[in-house]
Amino acid sequence: MKKLLNSQSTYKALLLLNVLAVLGIFYISSKTEFPDASSYWYMAKGFRHGVFSSWYFLPVYTPETLRTWGYPFFVYLCQWIYDAPVTVKLVQLVMHFGALIFVLKLISYFKPGIVYRNIFLLLLLPNLQIAYYAGQVSAETSSIFFIVLFFYLWLTKTDNWKKYILLGLLSFIIFQLRPAFLLMPFALVGYKLLFQRTGLKYAFAFLALFIISLLPFGLWNKKAHGIFKVTPLEGGVGAANLGYWSFRLPDGYNPQFYWDASFSKDLTQPSFATDEEKEKYKADYEKEWKEINEQLQHYITKEDSIRMEVYREKKYKNWEVMSSGYTDKREKLLKEYLVRDIKANPGYYIKTRLFTFIRLWFTGINKQDFQNASMAGKLKILYPFLVTFFSIFLGLVIILVSVMRGWLSLKQYWPLLMIILYYGLMHIPFGIQARYTVPVHIFILLLLALLFGNRFQKTAEEA
Repeated sequence: MKKLLNSQSTYKALLLLNVLAVLGIFYISSKTEFPDASSYWYMAKGFRHGVFSSWYFLPVYTPETLRTWGYPFFVYLCQWIYDAPVTVKLVQLVMHFGALIFVLKLISYFKPGIVYRNIFLLLLLPNLQIAYYAGQVSAETSSIFFIVLFFYLWLTKTDNWKKYILLGLLSFIIFQLRPAFLLMPFALVGYKLLFQRTGLKYAFAFLALFIISLLPFGLWNKKAHGIFKVTPLEGGVGAANLGYWSFRLPDGYNPQFYWDASFSKDLTQPSFATDEEKEKYKADYEKEWKEINEQLQHYITKEDSIRMEVYREKKYKNWEVMSSGYTDKREKLLKEYLVRDIKANPGYYIKTRLFTFIRLWFTGINKQDFQNASMAGKLKILYPFLVTFFSIFLGLVIILVSVMRGWLSLKQYWPLLMIILYYGLMHIPFGIQARYTVPVHIFILLLLALLFGNRFQKTAEEA
């Protein structure tokens, strides 16, 4: 085993196997459509017409309220190459391989021995969920690439102005792709200030550049919606509201109050309410939304009425966009009701948030899909659960224990540990989607490879 894992031939064979696995899952993934794909595609088309809107073709101006510019602009650039989704997917496939190259270079930076890269490639091989999103019109693959590049520069390059200017620009790109990144630059600089106190002038310049880079989107919001806000006008509170209610509503319930929310039983999820209680909570949920919608009636504009006529046709798969005043008021009402509900049920909320943090690291098992599936279908559903549970969730547990036991150096790897935990913590308030943490799965595998490689080397030396 020692000779095999230290072999250059093994490395080449594992590289080939990973390439074939990526190409296989890319082919399968590219045959399906991501729920947000249509909205992203039309937003990109909107740029061609000089507006940031997936509804650029409506007779009334309908600026976006749910997205940042980053990924739609990426799709727009791909459309210039060739105006078809396959272009986006092929560019993302290249970005996926680019991210893997940077990860392998990062492992070599930490540990030159080839055994570490071989262990990483072994761990990566079954984790097809990372490559899956390359075949989708979604922001995950581009986020992975730029996050990996960011931390590759942060960890391997000497502190200088060029490095931190590049980091500032990369932070801007990552945030525009995924606004959840917003607080990460502050966390990184805060850690350096508290525990390292080296290169602080560069770090603060990097942070200043990042803050300045937030202003254009905030100013666009001010011009388009009359509200200065560096994040989208809506989304965060709506997702948090769904996160609160998702554990209390019946299986198969599809209320259509906000977005296309539906609620299904996850076999990995403990029960937080009986079936009888869920029917009661369903009535409470509908009563809450009735009250919200009654208050929102006063904010429906003439332009909204025109928009709603198009929305009712269900011709387009884009997310519905309403006027600025309506959207802002809905966000405020959702926050008001969410705070009220949490205060009324703090124990329930804490328990569900703790479970959410755990569940974010592995793919669930839809009860209805699993029960209706054939044996082959059941295996297909079980595969992503088993892989993510044992390699990502348990991998994270092993990493945290290893840091506490001193088997992994916190001093050396703290930026990677920080981004991993940050992505989990930032998504705790929202409805569960395991894809939220996919951009940092690759770092969990990287740290596991370093940990297992260290243990393997030590065992080999003692033998």
